[in-house]
Amino acid sequence: MYLNEDLDPKVKTFKCCLCGKESIGYGNNAMPVKKGRCCDDCNMTYVIPFRFITLNAQPNDVEAVADKLNISDIKTLNDLLGKVQ
Repeated sequence: MYLNEDLDPKVKTFKCCLCGKESIGYGNNAMPVKKGRCCDDCNMTYVIPFRFITLNAQPNDVEAVADKLNISDIKTLNDLLGKVQ
């Protein structure tokens, strides 16, 4: 099996919209963190926790989300989330 879709068209690759890593497969829906497809690592680290945390969060409560995701730098969270509000 080839790991490059140029050599084997049945293998699909994509670039993660959060970390930029090239991954094999179809990816995961990164919404509501960012529009696009994300890799499994970013899905498990950011997207799924973000979805659960924001179920009861108030709009624009970025500090609370950052605290629950253990991200100390609010700018980093805003950059990661594409300034989602």
